Amino acid sequence: MVADRLARDGLRIVLTGTPDECAIVKDVAQAMTAPALDLCGLTTLGEAAALIESARLVVTNDTGTSHLAAALGTPSVVVFIASDPTRWAPTPSNRHLSIGRGVRDVPAGQQSRRDAPSFPDVDEVLDVIADPLAVTA
Repeated sequence: MVADRLARDGLRIVLTGTPDECAIVKDVAQAMTAPALDLCGLTTLGEAAALIESARLVVTNDTGTSHLAAALGTPSVVVFIASDPTRWAPTPSNRHLSIGRGVRDVPAGQQSRRDAPSFPDVDEVLDVIADPLAVTA
């Protein structure tokens, strides 16, 4: 698991999400061997931004958390699943790394099989984060 590897590298793991995602976050926490602080459903937008700003690295999917990390300048790895990384990946690319093909932006109803979401596996994500502290400006 990505979080366990980062914990072994000395990073403290904080799990966040919306109230609707708490069951998923709980499953993640239970699957981990390392301890994690579960703040799912407990943070305001401002509190989430403060957590992200103080983080050494943010690993997230293609969601608002990735945009906060980019805006705050916090190094990040963004796993693209449901949106187009060519349009939405944060920059600069040496500080914000992206993985996953995502789904390219096309008009509704014009998606093809190649537009299906991609799901990078754990090893692919870990390869991108080979040295989590090397993701810097």
